[in-house]
Amino acid sequence: TRVRIRSGQEIITGAFLKSFAVDEVARLLRSEGVTDAVINAGGSTILALNDNSHPTWTVNVPHPTEADAGPRKLPISNQCFSLSARANNHLVIDGRAYGHILDSRTGLPAATLQTGVTSAGAFIGDAISTALFALAEDEMEETASALAHHFDFEHFRVEGHGGQLHGTCS
Repeated sequence: TRVRIRSGQEIITGAFLKSFAVDEVARLLRSEGVTDAVINAGGSTILALNDNSHPTWTVNVPHPTEADAGPRKLPISNQCFSLSARANNHLVIDGRAYGHILDSRTGLPAATLQTGVTSAGAFIGDAISTALFALAEDEMEETASALAHHFDFEHFRVEGHGGQLHGTCS
């Protein structure tokens, strides 16, 4: 399979490589007997290992549009939290922010502000988070339900219109 891109364009694989590395570090820690740890790969991928002495880690989920707003708190236990968001990775043109994840139907930046996924591993969580982020709002729940037949995860999504919180799937 071949992908062609124009001069000046790029495909960034860092997120998927980062999540693969997080899964490998977690595997190595477990093999060395580590039972309680958190691996934070830049805030967008956080994997927790928990034992009975420390049953959860708390992840701070930033507000999708207001940097000064307090974060939402999300407890995770022996799972990964993956966040796809426009806030820290966008380009501003004429006062409007354009995100880095594209809507495949239009070729334009996706309208989503933030999508979060909790899953057993970082690689799957990051892939699902990015996929759900790129979908139109009306396609997200159907796709999440279809993916839930193959992967154990929960998700949330914040849309650009009014900051509405959408969906949870397990």
